[in-house]
Amino acid sequence: MVKKGKCLYLKEDLCTGIHACGIENLSEFVNFVMEETILLDNPDYSPRKQAKIIADKVRKNLLAQRKIVEEEQTYQEQAEAMHERFLNEASHMFRNIKSFSSRLPEYDVHGDNNALWDKCADSLSEVCGFSVTPSECITFVRKMAEAEEGV
Repeated sequence: MVKKGKCLYLKEDLCTGIHACGIENLSEFVNFVMEETILLDNPDYSPRKQAKIIADKVRKNLLAQRKIVEEEQTYQEQAEAMHERFLNEASHMFRNIKSFSSRLPEYDVHGDNNALWDKCADSLSEVCGFSVTPSECITFVRKMAEAEEGV
């Protein structure tokens, strides 16, 4: 018996959905359906019913994947907006960078300024509407001080 191959083109999201349903080898699946339908002449086997079951499963997986992608995009947009807001508010709060850079932990041997960073974080958290840690404030001041020194 001579085997002849044929190409079948599927959209990428359909292929992903089919694989998500546990169908790893599309050729085997198509051959199985064709054998059940044509060669075995099984009266109890309904290819349309089987195809509908599989199509429903694939559709559900595709919809779930699309929802996950949309949620990831929304989360990413929210994270970017929060970061922008933090940068804007922190730039405003630490506009006199020299007075804050001299209070960084590496210059504060006894930890006299720990309360300052806590207050800065609390103030930024209140203004930004989300939690900001003292270490984020310190990192921001370090970067600003480095950038100012580089100018």
